[in-house]
Amino acid sequence: MKKSVKRFVSTLLIAMLAVTAAGCGSNGAENTSGNAGAQTGAAGESKLKEKLVLRMGHVMTETEPSHQAALDFAKKVEERTNGDIKVQIFPNATLGSDPEVMEQAKLGNPMIGYTNPTYLVDMAKDLGIIGGPFLVKDWDELKKIIDSDFMKEQEEILKNNDLRVLAFNWYFGSRHLITNKEIKTPEDLNGVKVRSQPSPLVEETIKAMGANPTPMAWAEVYPGIEQKVIEGAEAPFSTLYSSKMYEVATSISKTGHFSQVNGWVMSEKIFSSLPQEYQEILLEEAKAAGEKMSQETIKQSDEFEQKLVAEGVKIVEPDIEAFREATKVVYKKLEDSWTPGLYDRIQKILGN
Repeated sequence: MKKSVKRFVSTLLIAMLAVTAAGCGSNGAENTSGNAGAQTGAAGESKLKEKLVLRMGHVMTETEPSHQAALDFAKKVEERTNGDIKVQIFPNATLGSDPEVMEQAKLGNPMIGYTNPTYLVDMAKDLGIIGGPFLVKDWDELKKIIDSDFMKEQEEILKNNDLRVLAFNWYFGSRHLITNKEIKTPEDLNGVKVRSQPSPLVEETIKAMGANPTPMAWAEVYPGIEQKVIEGAEAPFSTLYSSKMYEVATSISKTGHFSQVNGWVMSEKIFSSLPQEYQEILLEEAKAAGEKMSQETIKQSDEFEQKLVAEGVKIVEPDIEAFREATKVVYKKLEDSWTPGLYDRIQKILGN
């Protein structure tokens, strides 16, 4: 019941924003409908018929590195377009879940959605492998995939599905398990209900690690653990801290099973309607903010770990090799859902 009410509220808010957008566009003050259109003007003059407002939504809190990077992106875009494009940031799932915001962008609304590869597999099936368990050791290896021809091919597929990738280099960090019991081996997770993203790869990974995957929106995880609907979750240190998961769970196992990278997508229709100069600004600033955020994520990982320890959380060093071996089956189970030979292709990109 709670989930349906929340979805209704999110949908209602989006509808209200759309109505507001239409009103603004009618008087020429601001256009949030996505039909800004291009015009030729002298230096310093507006290059759009009407100013464009893009709503950028994500589920993270204001203390997350990703939110700070998004604010920086918005500032740079507005400065470089002389105010023609304004980006408004909505954290804490204000506009809905990440998939919901992404879907609104896909439908042609002036919104920018924060997404990870698992949310895009319905359109670009091979993208899912990027989030595979123990696929890479660190950000440097993951970046090899992000900068490869493979990724360019996936972006083209998304473009044909009405989504423009602004950047896919926002490193979210390594994900670890948080529960109320010490987890050292896959056997310790036997029967434990762990929150999962609604993705076959994530669900199969959690299952292979020994737990029972339970799909759930991130905003519902804290009360879910508190009310014992689930018994654990997995996320980077920064997210576990900013979401105050330490208030409802006392132990973190440093499995590092996923090395997650996220990206920002918007409507291809809106993007292609903009002057080329503005298209380049959006792409350049999204990637620049991603590079800065990625380095900040790496730098702050140890700091957030220590903050969690200060809040009373016990950090457990698990048997990584046991979890690595246990999750190898995931690639075998899902190989039929990817292009034949994809796993080997990714290994070549990584130099293995």
